[in-house]
Amino acid sequence: MKRKKSLSVTERNESILADLKDLKADHHIWGTDMTKIKVGSWGWYYLVIVLDWYSKEIIGYSISLQSKSSDWQEALHQAVQKRFPKGIKDSLGSTLYLVSDNCCQPTSISYMQACSTLGIKQIFTSWSNPKGNADTERVIRTLKEDLVWPYDLR
Repeated sequence: MKRKKSLSVTERNESILADLKDLKADHHIWGTDMTKIKVGSWGWYYLVIVLDWYSKEIIGYSISLQSKSSDWQEALHQAVQKRFPKGIKDSLGSTLYLVSDNCCQPTSISYMQACSTLGIKQIFTSWSNPKGNADTERVIRTLKEDLVWPYDLR
């Protein structure tokens, strides 16, 4: 009898994500990510966004001089308040998925606990694979192309 190959956590998450891409219901899949923006002599600022993959709307964000887990949680709570003021479970009626990479903030204990408390299932992309969170990565690039790079404040 052949042993069935077990999937790694990342492979399982990417399999779930592939299945969910066919889900054509608003608000079921969100993505989150962070980028750095240099602002003249003021230095680097960190922008964290939460994106609704269906509407491509930024529904939560945080701007800070540091990139802490609390900044990511602030953006997430802002998004939840905007989309689901009565709570996710009462409003959505099914699971909300949040896609992110494996950096230290979304994998921190406090962030993962916040997601669990809110009823959000996290999906982590594989290492060095921006395609796994492509929708969110593309919105961040567009923000930089349209709002940051043309006004490079050096």
